[in-house]
Amino acid sequence: MLIRVVATDENYPAARGVRVGDRIEQMYEKYGYEEESNDKYFYTVSYEGYMNFTVENDIITKIHTPLIMRS
Repeated sequence: MLIRVVATDENYPAARGVRVGDRIEQMYEKYGYEEESNDKYFYTVSYEGYMNFTVENDIITKIHTPLIMRS
């Protein structure tokens, strides 16, 4: 089962401390540079999934992260 969490405020940082409201440069510093696709930046975080950041005007507005649950 895969559950996705979407953070829309600064109270829920990504694993490397990047938060909604941070500037895009902080995302690059922690995750490296990726090409933008429709205001989203995709990063593989493990063999099980990925995360993506939605960016508007160089500010992170959403962080999408998967949670993997196994029985």
